[in-house]
Amino acid sequence: MSQNRRLRSDVLRSKVALLDAAARLFAEQGVHAPIEPLADMAGVSRATLYRHFPDRQTLLFALFDRQVESFFSIGEGLEKGEVLLALIREMANIARATPVLSDAWRAIPRDDPELIVRQNLLREHFREPLADALEAGTVRADLTLDDVLTLVRMVSAGSRYADAQSVDRIFDLALNGMRSRS
Repeated sequence: MSQNRRLRSDVLRSKVALLDAAARLFAEQGVHAPIEPLADMAGVSRATLYRHFPDRQTLLFALFDRQVESFFSIGEGLEKGEVLLALIREMANIARATPVLSDAWRAIPRDDPELIVRQNLLREHFREPLADALEAGTVRADLTLDDVLTLVRMVSAGSRYADAQSVDRIFDLALNGMRSRS
């Protein structure tokens, strides 16, 4: 293995260790906990911590980005009309499994340009599945993108501290309100 490849591997490993440590720390102490202990928790130096994450907000965005990476592959292998519902269910599952992510999202100022970019990216990710569900007739004809995003926020908020069975119940109730009335 070349020196550069080993170095890249070490950099990636330290970044993953820091993100894992941050997820644990924030889950235990909240997103406003001091970040300095992360270096010790991850087994890296403070210089490494700040090289990867110069401030709390950069760290929060990295946690968010890591969590939603898998979200963007949802729908592969599903019928077009089913993808929207799968996306909403996954958002509820993410909220249940990682409540710290919701806390991190709220800790970032609403007018932050990076937050706005991520919000728009998520918004756009729902646009095509909504159009497909409307075309397939699996959802109400008057359902809008804003309706879907409001529903996602509601289901996610209701899922934060619920067990899997309760999340399924919340999702089913929301789904019944979205279904086509034919």
